Amino acid sequence: MQRILFLWSMLTISLLFAGCSKKTIAIGEMNIDFTQIDLTDGNTGDTLSLDSEQSRELYEKLQETEFVQERPHRDSSSWDYWIAFRKDDEVKKEFGIHGRDTLEYDGDLYKAVNSGIDLTYVKSYLYTTFQATVIGTENGLLITPEKESMEARSSDKISVGLSGTKFYDAEGNEISEDSLMVGDRIMITYNGAINESYPAQISAYEIALLDRNVLIEAYLAVIEELYEEDTALNSDITMIAVDTTEWIHLSDEQKEMICNVIHDKYGFEVMENTYEELVEKGLILEKGLTFPNGILIKISNLKYKEEKQKLTGSMEKWRSGLGAIGSDFTAEYKEGEWRITKKNRWVS
Repeated sequence: MQRILFLWSMLTISLLFAGCSKKTIAIGEMNIDFTQIDLTDGNTGDTLSLDSEQSRELYEKLQETEFVQERPHRDSSSWDYWIAFRKDDEVKKEFGIHGRDTLEYDGDLYKAVNSGIDLTYVKSYLYTTFQATVIGTENGLLITPEKESMEARSSDKISVGLSGTKFYDAEGNEISEDSLMVGDRIMITYNGAINESYPAQISAYEIALLDRNVLIEAYLAVIEELYEEDTALNSDITMIAVDTTEWIHLSDEQKEMICNVIHDKYGFEVMENTYEELVEKGLILEKGLTFPNGILIKISNLKYKEEKQKLTGSMEKWRSGLGAIGSDFTAEYKEGEWRITKKNRWVS
C-alpha cells in the first residue's frame, strides 16, 4: 500500500510540474520554409517586402533568440513590428514584435530568455537616418542636411512633415515639437522617400536632438530687433551686410547658417562683410558715406555668461553717415526665448 501511495504521489507531482512548465520557442528551430519576409511597422502601417538576401539576414538575426511563454495574448494592436515569413503567396509563419524582449506567436506572448531583439536593426529595413541642422521653425520644420549625406544631393533645404513624429532630447527623453530651435543639430529617421520639390519634402518618423547652441537664436533675435527698428533705413534695400568679426562662441559654419536664415526671412542678398570690405567692393560710397543698396548690421563688444545664459554687447544698423542707429543691449534666455533690453540708444 505504501508503494502504491508513493507512486501515486510521484505521478501527481510530475503532472503538476508538467502543467506549470512554460512553452519555449526559437524562430531558428521552427525550420520555416520561406522565400521572403514582409515587415510591417505598427506605428505607420507601412509594409516592406524584403528581398531574398535581406530576408535571410533578418532571419539569421532573429533565429538565435529563445523565448518563453508569458501569458495569453489579449491585445493584438499594440505590436511595434509584424513579421510574416512567406513562400510565394503563402504565409508560413508570422510573429509580432512588442518591444525588444517580447514576441507574439499564435495568439500567445513570449518573453526573451537571453539577449532580446535588436529593434534598431529591425527598424533599419524600414527607415533611414541622416543628420541635419534646423534652419527654420516658424512655418513648420525646415532643415539643411549635412553636406556629405545622400539627402544633401537632393536639396540643401528640406521641409519636414511631422505628422505622428516622435521627438527625443540628447538623453533619449521624449520632448515636444516646440522644443526644437534654429541651429539645433538633429538626427532624422524617415522612410527614405524624398519629394523632389524646393525645398525638398520628407515625412519624419523620429527626430532626436544631438546638439544645441542657444546663442544662434540670440544673434538672430538681436538682428531682428535691429532690422525692425527705424524701418525707414531699410527702404529700397536689396542686400544686408553683416559684420561677424566680433561674434563669439560660433563656428564659421554657424555664422554662415545665420546669414542663410536672414536671407530666407527677409528675402535679400546677405553677405558677411565689414565696413572696410564694403568700401573696397564699391558697395559703400566712402565720399558720400552712404550704402545705397543695403544696410550694415554690426554686433560687437560681446560677452556671454553661460551659467546665466546672458549675452551683452553693442548693436548698430548703418545706412549712411546721417542714417544709423545703435545701442547697448542685454539678451537673456528666459522661458524658451531670448528677451532683449536696450540702453544708451543713439541715432545719427
